[in-house]
Amino acid sequence: MAHTLKRSLFIGLGGTGAQALLHTKKRFLDTYGEVPPMIGFLAIDTDISTGEKTIMRDNILDVHSNKDNKVSFTPSEIIHIGVQGAASAYQINKDTIFDWMPQENEYALRNLWQGAGQVRTNGRFGTYFNQNNIMNAVQTKINAIQNIDIANQNKFIPKDAGIEINFVFSIAGGTGSGTFIDTVYLVKHALRGNDNIKSIGFAVLPDVFNAMQQGISMANTRPNSYGALMDLDYLMSKDVHNFGLSINLNQQIIPVTENPFDILFTIGNKNTSGAVVNHISDISEQIGLAMFTGASELSANVNSVYDNVLTVLSGGQLDILNKRAWACGMGVSELYYDGNTLGNI
Repeated sequence: MAHTLKRSLFIGLGGTGAQALLHTKKRFLDTYGEVPPMIGFLAIDTDISTGEKTIMRDNILDVHSNKDNKVSFTPSEIIHIGVQGAASAYQINKDTIFDWMPQENEYALRNLWQGAGQVRTNGRFGTYFNQNNIMNAVQTKINAIQNIDIANQNKFIPKDAGIEINFVFSIAGGTGSGTFIDTVYLVKHALRGNDNIKSIGFAVLPDVFNAMQQGISMANTRPNSYGALMDLDYLMSKDVHNFGLSINLNQQIIPVTENPFDILFTIGNKNTSGAVVNHISDISEQIGLAMFTGASELSANVNSVYDNVLTVLSGGQLDILNKRAWACGMGVSELYYDGNTLGNI
């Protein structure tokens, strides 16, 4: 019997986003033994080592076509947006395409080839330099998801013609916090004219990083998050299409005519009972499970929850004056059972 799955593209921004994507991919491999053709992954990071990250699988069966015990990214699933010679490029163009960047952040550009260093402007700088690579990669992924050969599929069937694009990122660091706005609108621009696209965001808040480590290395996590949330609050406004905004990426100007996300989940490190998650790897795993569930055969139940949330948000009951309610929470849980033990009862 064929599995009915939702056409989905998962885009991870920065280290947190990439880690969540690996966990999502692991779920597909553990469950189906392969990545279904209507599923795509794209990790975007300034850290060149992200492409080398792996996690271990939990479940490999004889019927699985992919029996690798490690989950990793293929070359087509990773884009490195570090920039060599970034400081020189800034000096040449600081009064034109980089006039948005505070001059006092120039020092941070020197090591942009190796990572964003928790500086938001570094993440955005990398997006500017690699905009064509990002757009081309997204278009290639979407084409593959749209054009799967349904007639020859006896294992997987797409649920419908719609495509969900899931963006996952931390707003505490430099890459995720600095790239998500431009990347989301780049993707929307690349897919303009397609009315069957839904964008969902998963934004990790700074608490978990501050729980992991204190001191100067975490100095920017809260300022980065504050800036990102202020940007989001503005762009998620009901009448953003009337603001006359545009993103000037040098090679093209992208008008901002809609909200970046249809629905956005902000994810902290405490649950409703007060239990604290102390490491980002655990949160990345939970997000991976949530995104897998949203695209899997369980998606019908998830869709009803999404639709209910969207109805409440768009209905205005939670609005305050001219401010629209836009942030949602999420939680996931799993039930493990020993089939052999239960079978012998």
